[in-house]
Amino acid sequence: MLRIGIVGCGLQAATIAGYLGVYGDDYEVVAVADYDFENAKARMAQKKVRIADSCRFFHDAGEFIESAPKLDGIIIGTFCTFHTEVACRLEVLGVPLYIEKPVAISFEQIR
Repeated sequence: MLRIGIVGCGLQAATIAGYLGVYGDDYEVVAVADYDFENAKARMAQKKVRIADSCRFFHDAGEFIESAPKLDGIIIGTFCTFHTEVACRLEVLGVPLYIEKPVAISFEQIR
């Protein structure tokens, strides 16, 4: 079973997470970082995302990095201005990242 994390769980990230089951892949979301837990839960329910009973919720990416369980992949769905920063911070976890586009919004972020 794939163990998925989400950092920034709005409509787009929840939609992407919901697509994981389209071809019968066995997955569940086990960790979510979002400042609005209730909205994140509502978005995932709306998109019929499989959420682990033991799913942990974190207020920010720092808490997520320090305490998230072992993951097989992470969906980054933060505001566009944070995609690059969050992806660089999550690199320490050594798992594949799915980053909503755009990956960068300035030349500074591209560098």
